[in-house]
Amino acid sequence: LQSISLLSLCVLGLLVISTHSFKYYNELNLNLIAQALSDQLQAPLVFDNRTEIKDIIENYMTRYELAEIQLSHPQGEIIYAVEQQQTTPTFTIVKNLQHKLISEKAGQYDVTHNGVTIAKLAIQSNVSPMINFINMLLIIFIACIIFAVIIVWISTRFIDKKLHQSLQVLREITDDVATRKAFHLRVPKSNISEFNNISNSFNLLLNEIQSWDHQ
Repeated sequence: LQSISLLSLCVLGLLVISTHSFKYYNELNLNLIAQALSDQLQAPLVFDNRTEIKDIIENYMTRYELAEIQLSHPQGEIIYAVEQQQTTPTFTIVKNLQHKLISEKAGQYDVTHNGVTIAKLAIQSNVSPMINFINMLLIIFIACIIFAVIIVWISTRFIDKKLHQSLQVLREITDDVATRKAFHLRVPKSNISEFNNISNSFNLLLNEIQSWDHQ
């Protein structure tokens, strides 16, 4: 039980660390992509080149496998937006989970020119990193379960062997006491605490019998 408890704590700690790392690096990656995209969109926005804006955004969608890019005026009017179209149940569940884990501010960046905000950029990452993260956690969880089963099996075999040896010694001493009246024999201590209670009681009984036999 102690081994299983320790293993559970290790798995929980690994889960917390993995989740924090995934959140940190995903948000950092989104911010870096948004900053780079903002720099490339600055000139086309200044000259209102919608074709170039569209090409740059779609290129980023493909290159970085993003889920959504939205470019809008500071007042909120959308300049250009593109979104990955996928509505399978698994996709929806993973996407909702990712939205809860990743900060809403991640991937949001202001496109500025001469210190003035000329557009607002918002990007969302694809669910592929989230799926890979979940798969990694499942693999770790399954591996830990297998490891725990192996530990329990080895521990059970070890305890069973020790118990069998202790019971064998007790049976031999009991036979010697019954057949040869060898009241001087004592059951040795065992690594199993519960068995020690039995052996101590048996040894006390032998002490009493040996005292009566000497009288």
